[in-house]
Amino acid sequence: MRLMKFLKIFDTLRNLETDYPLLISQGTDRQARTQQNFFNKGNKNMETSLSNLIQYVYNAPVSTFNQLVPIKTIKPNQVATTAFNHGANRGYHIENTELLYKLLKGDTKLVRSILEANNFSFTDSHEWNVLWSSSSCKSYLYEGLNEFQRINHFPQSYEITRKDRLCYNYVKMQERFGRQHFDFIPDTYILPQEFHDFHAHYQKLRQTEPKRNVWIVKPANSSQGKGIHIIENLDELTVDETSVISRYITNPLLINGHKFDLRIYVVVTSYEPFRVYIFKEGLARFASESYSTKFNKNNRFMHLTNYSINKKNEKFV
Repeated sequence: MRLMKFLKIFDTLRNLETDYPLLISQGTDRQARTQQNFFNKGNKNMETSLSNLIQYVYNAPVSTFNQLVPIKTIKPNQVATTAFNHGANRGYHIENTELLYKLLKGDTKLVRSILEANNFSFTDSHEWNVLWSSSSCKSYLYEGLNEFQRINHFPQSYEITRKDRLCYNYVKMQERFGRQHFDFIPDTYILPQEFHDFHAHYQKLRQTEPKRNVWIVKPANSSQGKGIHIIENLDELTVDETSVISRYITNPLLINGHKFDLRIYVVVTSYEPFRVYIFKEGLARFASESYSTKFNKNNRFMHLTNYSINKKNEKFV
């Protein structure tokens, strides 16, 4: 039942054929275009309609989906322990070999172990069924793919993995469908491109909600908490590199007094039709120090949940 609900939602978006004017804009800056503020969801000054969206609900029968082949799992003691040596493991297409895999830009021991446990053989040639890359791939690798070949990255996946591109696309969805349907991310701006819009928003909050005028800055293409910092004054802001700045949530949901985040793991196997599988387990990460509204903005152990940061704290468990 849950799977069918997800498929119904995804197919609705997939079959939307026209950009309908679902949102009537009231201005030109970001706040006017997207209408509704994350911190003030009671704003009703928005004229939207989902009728054009709902009419495209597409009930695809399950029988139209490709037949799936089950993959055998492995035990922890079956995971490869040695690094992969491309020279020593050079392989080519063999007449009696059906499934071939190739590794690019690194070695993922777990993936390699699972593939080989399911009768995949390694190859260095261009005749492969699965190409597993540790980072995004160049466009030429997608050219000429046949129906029996798969790459573990979709083209232009950075549109949702880079923070600046995610912000850009998220705002586009707000403008298209109305912010009441995309209100789960605080107001965010791309710097330096949207500094003017950010500055106008900052100055407005300075007059109306000065105690809640707190922002968090993150590099656009970084990880592990690198470069993240909190600001309360414009003097603390630097725009030397592309980054995103979001309004900081000063009253977050806590568990035992600690900030946390939840990760749900999914695998997307197709965009048309849009097909997503949700893993039955997830991950929770916790800040290693209790959160307080009288916070020290420089205490990264209280504000951030990144493992790479909190593991350095003596209070980390």
